[in-house]
Order: sequence, then structure tokens, then C-alpha cells
Amino acid sequence: MNSNMRIEPNDIISDADVKSFMRLVVEQAQMHPIIYKYLTYNSGCQMLQNHNIQFTRGDKLNDIEDLNISKFNLDAPREFCKECGIDMSLINNKLTERANEFKSFGVCSLGISPLNSVLWNRYTRSESEIEDGICIGLNQNKAINALTKQGLKTACIVVRYKQSVSNTIPWLALSSSSPVKIFAGYQFFALKNSDPWEPEQEIRLVYTNIMTEEFHRIILPKDCFESVYFGKDMNTEQRQSVGQILSQHFPRIKRIPLTEDAFTEKRKA
Repeated sequence: MNSNMRIEPNDIISDADVKSFMRLVVEQAQMHPIIYKYLTYNSGCQMLQNHNIQFTRGDKLNDIEDLNISKFNLDAPREFCKECGIDMSLINNKLTERANEFKSFGVCSLGISPLNSVLWNRYTRSESEIEDGICIGLNQNKAINALTKQGLKTACIVVRYKQSVSNTIPWLALSSSSPVKIFAGYQFFALKNSDPWEPEQEIRLVYTNIMTEEFHRIILPKDCFESVYFGKDMNTEQRQSVGQILSQHFPRIKRIPLTEDAFTEKRKA
């Protein structure tokens, strides 16, 4: 099954199709055994000290169209209600309820490389506008296993980018047979607008429970943490402070100080 296909209500998708597709989704994510969390200096130190991971509720994500009902084409339910003479305020109230539900799911956004200059620029800069933040490499399989053992049914998904995600998923897919519904759910979590997000090349862990708080942090075993990259503008005092945290909590973790040369070499490659 083509991962770029558009589901229509009358499409016939078998359980075997869905299983094959989801296997490809998993295989695509597993091509990145180490996934990377980009953080400011203070947030990075807190993540290392607490050895946890943070999920952000949909309505607090940088992209307001991310976990948004706008991804669904709502023409069908509205047209149906109009034809049946149903008060449109009723259907709009119901859609508002669903919209709030969708925004209550969450994600943990990560990168597939520790040398993404866009991620360093957008998420690791301090108030002085220098890249003195931290990039933490996590073992994907160990992290997912740890989250699963703590009761969170999560998955790792490589984000797909489209010129526009609005009206991408037929609303009727949510009430269709299980295979169609599963694929619609995948699209909901996986699709983002190309502009301005595609350069981030995001890979994400999804939070499929309802989040009542804006952020939810879950402790991970220390062996999930593989590496720590120091921002190229991190000063000596900051490096020493991070080093002390690592010596206390992760004495064997890989420590990689970055310089501008690292990004230049990556661009040449």
C-alpha cells in the first residue's frame, strides 16, 4: 500500500494491507535507532538530572495545525446534517468536542540527526541568541519499551510533510472499518505542513492517552541515554556543569562537544 495514498470512504483496505503498511512505518522509524532531543541549556540539564522525557499536549505545540481537527475534511458530516435538516449548531458543538479531544493527545518531538542546524538554531538558543544548548541521543527501542512498561501505548513515527495538511483525512474514516481507521489515525499523528517544518526532519513519539496537563514527563531508565552533544557556543562553565551532571548520572555516556566545523563537514557530505 502506498504511504502517500489518500483514503476515500469506499476504498477497500484489508487488515493485511494495514499490517503491511504499519510494518513499513515501524521499519522506517527503526532506520534511526538513536533519536535526538534538542533543548536549551537549562532544559537539557533538567532532562539529564531527572532522566525523563517530556510529551507536549497538542494545543501547546509550535505548529497549531499539528494535532488539529483541521486535518480532517468535514464536508461530509456537515452536508449530511444539512440534507437531514439537523440543526448545524448541534453538529458544530459535537465537532468542537472532537477537536478538543484531538488537541489533548501529545507528542515528543525529536530529530534523526545530532547535526541538524535548523534544530540547533530553533530549539537550543539561549536568551542571548547563541547555540549553547544540549542535544541528547536516546536509544529508540529502549525508550519505547520503557514507556510501554509504564502503561503508555506509544509508537515512533517519522513525520511526513505535505504542502498543506488541511482537509487531508476524510472524516468518515474515523467511523470506518478498523483498517481505514488505523490508517487515518496514523495520518493524524504523522502529517505536518512542509513550510516551515520540513527542514526539521522530525521523528516523534506519540502520546495516545488524553493529556489533562500541558506537559507530561516520564522517567526513563538511564540506559536509554546514549549520547550528549554540547552546543557549539557553550561556555567553559556550562560544559563543566553538564560534565558534573553526566559524571553523577551517566558516567559512561558519550560526550561530544560540537564546533562549527561539524556542521560544515555534514553539509559537504
